[in-house]
Amino acid sequence: MFQIMTEEQIKAADEQTLRERVRELSDGTKIFREIRDTQQKMLNCLQLLCSQQNTMQVLLDIKRLLEAENKAREVQEARRKRRRQAKGDPLATPVDKLALSMRTRNCLSRMDIKTVEDILEKTELDFLREYNFGRRSLVELRGALETMGLQLASGR
Repeated sequence: MFQIMTEEQIKAADEQTLRERVRELSDGTKIFREIRDTQQKMLNCLQLLCSQQNTMQVLLDIKRLLEAENKAREVQEARRKRRRQAKGDPLATPVDKLALSMRTRNCLSRMDIKTVEDILEKTELDFLREYNFGRRSLVELRGALETMGLQLASGR
């Protein structure tokens, strides 16, 4: 049952075992390199993800700043209009106070025009391009402004 090995057989078996161990170690080194490469790829992905997250955070911060600036501008404009109204400035006169037909008022409302100042920022052509705002409405608007001593820019 037991086989007696010669010294040469023992050396050959030892060499074979040694070769197998070297192969195992080589494969282990290969596996170690693969693991290291995979870890590096994962780190690269994490860094990319973090940089994208940082970029997204920066974009959100910019958006918040722009919204805050717009809000501050709106508040400042509202204060200016209130001051003008308090001083009796004709530019701060609401459109509702002008003697205008319902059609003309509706057109101005659609154009988001609330004060005489808003009217003066537009040209005659801007009004004529508006749906339902025709020559009669334009003549009516000119007349209302003339009673205040103001006139529209021709835009031509």
